[in-house]
Amino acid sequence: MRASRFSSPLIVVIALLAVPSFGATQGLRGLSIGIQGAYNFNDLQDAGAGLHAVIDLPAGLAVYPAVQSYFVTSARLWRFSTTLRWMPRSVSFRPYVAAGPYWSRTSGGGVAVTDLGFLGQVGAESRGRILRPFAEVQVLKDGAVSAELAAGVRVVVVHW
Repeated sequence: MRASRFSSPLIVVIALLAVPSFGATQGLRGLSIGIQGAYNFNDLQDAGAGLHAVIDLPAGLAVYPAVQSYFVTSARLWRFSTTLRWMPRSVSFRPYVAAGPYWSRTSGGGVAVTDLGFLGQVGAESRGRILRPFAEVQVLKDGAVSAELAAGVRVVVVHW
C-alpha cells in the first residue's frame, strides 16, 4: 500500500509526541547530545574530538555513551565507551562521577589492535536549559594508566 505524502509526516509527529510520555512512564528524565575536545597526557600526547549522549535516569544517574577519535600521525585511533554517571542535585553547577568500560581500535600500516579497558570520569557541567558546557578528567586503564582532559558542550534534546 502506498502512503500519502501527509501520512508519513503525521506518523513521525505522533511518534515524537509519544516519546516524552513513554520516557516519563519508563523513568527516563532527559536526553542531551554533545561534542567534546580532549587531550591525552600520557600514552598519546595527542588531541582528540568526539560525540556523546547523556540519557538521564532517576536518582541522579545517567547512561553516558561516547565515541572519540584521536589526531595521531600515520594511524587511526577510535574509542567507544559507555559509562554510568552519577550527579548529585544542585542548582547551577553540577559535579559528577562516572565509570564504565571502553573499547579502542588502532589501525595503521596494515596492523590493527583492539583494546578493552576501564574508564573513570570526574567532571562538572553548568545546568542551562538548552546548552550545558562541561569539563572532565578521564582516567583510562587497559594495561597502562593514562589521563585525559576533556571539555565541550551538551545540547538538551528532550527534558521530561
